[in-house]
Amino acid sequence: MMAAAEIHIKASAVGTREDLHEILEMGASGAVHCQVSMRPLADVQEVLAQLSRGEISGRVVLRI
Repeated sequence: MMAAAEIHIKASAVGTREDLHEILEMGASGAVHCQVSMRPLADVQEVLAQLSRGEISGRVVLRI
């Protein structure tokens, strides 16, 4: 027997359902873009230091 897929829904404490609907539409239309940078795993200590200083904008992916 296979287990059913799990679905996790997270909510925000701010905004209305209409606000949520609008932002989901923006994401679906491509109007929202993620900032992602790639760094080698060897840079992990510098990335963590930048993160703690608040210098990281968006996401950093460490390549193995």
